[in-house]
Amino acid sequence: MIEELWNSEEVKKLQENYIKYLVTEERLDGEDIDKDRCSYAWKNLYKEHYENREFWKKTCFNYNNVENKRKYEIFFGESSCRISGDLLFNFKSEKDGAKGKGKKYEHYESLIKNESDFDEEKKDLYLEILEFCNQMNYTLHNFGLMSVDGNLQIFKENVCNMDRVDMFIYWIDSYFTRKDDKLFSRIMSTYRDEEQRKNDKNEKKKTLELFLAKFQNVYNYCKEMYLISEDFVERLLDSGKEEIKCGKDVVRYMELAIEYWILKDKILNEEIIIE
Repeated sequence: MIEELWNSEEVKKLQENYIKYLVTEERLDGEDIDKDRCSYAWKNLYKEHYENREFWKKTCFNYNNVENKRKYEIFFGESSCRISGDLLFNFKSEKDGAKGKGKKYEHYESLIKNESDFDEEKKDLYLEILEFCNQMNYTLHNFGLMSVDGNLQIFKENVCNMDRVDMFIYWIDSYFTRKDDKLFSRIMSTYRDEEQRKNDKNEKKKTLELFLAKFQNVYNYCKEMYLISEDFVERLLDSGKEEIKCGKDVVRYMELAIEYWILKDKILNEEIIIE
């Protein structure tokens, strides 16, 4: 239960040390860029913990190389597939600059407050935990990699029930196991000519398909893109089948996020290595 997790030594450690891994305005150092793909994140997470993995050995993690016009992207190996950072569990709030549907914190806050099965004591506890989840939002614990080609970020934001990584992983698994093409549903083209637009979208789909083929299954995908162990992938898949409709669903989702951050904390501190 989340109450037991909340009182654990692992969570106390996160509370005490998260600021060391938080991408602050100072650490952005003037960059007008998303925090999950800024220089600080590339140096301290992606280069530090991804670059030497066998899967990424042919990939140059110097994201600002002259061959790439967008310095926050890299190219996977020798392919044309572009890779950048991604925010995994989204608890962004209005105070973080979120607007409209982007205000995940406020949405979850409302669900907790309106949950009839929670007494006032429970609501206060879960709102306290939600505040912590918001604090963890822009830490290195909460970043992973994402293909730029194929508009997977747009897919995750618009299809995956409030930008949820667990539901995104569910659709990744659906692609591998059931050949579900929904994953490609947000591929776009800027060409006005219909034939050019069709060819462009097909090329982008092919680029993404070739990249996904490198993984073969959802477990390898999560291991290399998020540094997630196979047993935890099962937890994410089970959670990703369900939408968040009420306060109890929010609590379940927060528990999942905190468990992942605990795992990531051990990776960042080199206590474990995901093989």
